[in-house]
Amino acid sequence: MSSDSAASHWLYDIQALDDEDAYAWKSSELADEAKPFRQQEAYMRKARDPKRSHELYGTVGTYSTFESPPPQVFDTPTVLIRREYEAAWRDMEMAFVTGQKAFMTTEGPDRYENHPTPNPKAPYAGAFTILGHPGIGKTIFLSLALLRCLERHWTVLLQLDADNIYIFNSIGVFLVKASIPTSLLSSALPRATWCLVDSNSSLKEVPHTILGLRNFVIQTASPRVERFSWTKKTAAHVYYVIHPMPLEEALLACVLHKFGAVAMGVDWEALHAVTLQLALDGLDYAKLRQVIHQTRQLQMDEDISHQIFMVLPGDQRFRWRVDIVSEHTSLEDRVHDVLPKSQSWLIGHDDASVANHGMHIYGGSSNTLAIKPVDRSAGKNYRPRAANEPTIDSFIYNPQDNVITAFQITVSERHSLKAAGPEWLKRLRSEQHKQIEPAIDLVVVSSNAEVQLPGAKKTAFRDIYHLHIVGFPKIEPSTNR
Repeated sequence: MSSDSAASHWLYDIQALDDEDAYAWKSSELADEAKPFRQQEAYMRKARDPKRSHELYGTVGTYSTFESPPPQVFDTPTVLIRREYEAAWRDMEMAFVTGQKAFMTTEGPDRYENHPTPNPKAPYAGAFTILGHPGIGKTIFLSLALLRCLERHWTVLLQLDADNIYIFNSIGVFLVKASIPTSLLSSALPRATWCLVDSNSSLKEVPHTILGLRNFVIQTASPRVERFSWTKKTAAHVYYVIHPMPLEEALLACVLHKFGAVAMGVDWEALHAVTLQLALDGLDYAKLRQVIHQTRQLQMDEDISHQIFMVLPGDQRFRWRVDIVSEHTSLEDRVHDVLPKSQSWLIGHDDASVANHGMHIYGGSSNTLAIKPVDRSAGKNYRPRAANEPTIDSFIYNPQDNVITAFQITVSERHSLKAAGPEWLKRLRSEQHKQIEPAIDLVVVSSNAEVQLPGAKKTAFRDIYHLHIVGFPKIEPSTNR
């Protein structure tokens, strides 16, 4: 191995890292002032031991778990490793050893095992803010980052409140006051140092002490303006947005948090069923009316805006987009309110070679599903009851031509339709077409101009169209005089 190659890989040379760390610590005056934090040393030693660190990991289905440090630091003993955690760790390690700052939004692996090849100039003193909604595990990611750094023998500064800083190095675990001068703290740190900071009500942003170190910094924070004022003082800062938990991860994480890893050996889904059943058993009609009445009196609190608006990463992690959580419901209500009214709409055929069509709707109806012979006027709009909404959102039946125009509303990039929807529609008959199943045209109503339409046209539908909902572009029907 050449000298350049050797220098580029020293970040994964355990002995070289320990030697540099020990020299920096023992040469600093901080070694005499810092208070040993004995409760964390057993965990630290196991994590740094290549033969024993695997004992801190476990599995739950297709997910991995890990043991976090004792409760003096983190209060969740067994933690689910989210796919987003693995993605964030993969990208943060890449940033540390290569200087990369921009990352595409991709899912993390089931288990991250390898490491990138460092650049000769590594390590890099980047500054990242991992942000997302409250309650999705941003702080817990720091405990995973701590474990991974310990496994690699990288020194860690961890600050979770305004008063104290934890130092994890080759000598042990130490506690120092957050008011310590930056120069004194810097003298005790090697080049391979990570600074992990959790912003919360008591520690709103990255402190000047840590910011002045010029080491690699990761801040976890909710998307609040006051958490990011420090970023104006560094040109190296990058935002890194993570996804909220999907339902599967949320359920697993909840059980681990409440019952620990032991509960995962039993039918953990039954725990939720029992809790839900007990709550329902005590609910009668009178209590339900009371709950609904009380809910109507509630006022919105600014602190829970995250429950209405969803912050998600864009195509790259430093970009973000904001969605309304109930976007589909909002779009569905809008469509059902506006679409049945007497007017015309521009719709596109799923075959790009076919010219756009005009869809004409006359009148409106809030009738039930019953199709009566007297309903002779073309274009009556029917909205199925709740039991049918998962298959068809609404439809228009033209009894003269025996044609059903079915509507499906979507906010996703790709639309699919279960076979039960068109099968159910084909069973509907008017009086004059009892023996003939109706032809079905599908109109996908979408907020996405580039939505991918379903490919079941040949077997289920006569034609498929797309109505882009933005602005409801109208066609003024021509009048022959």
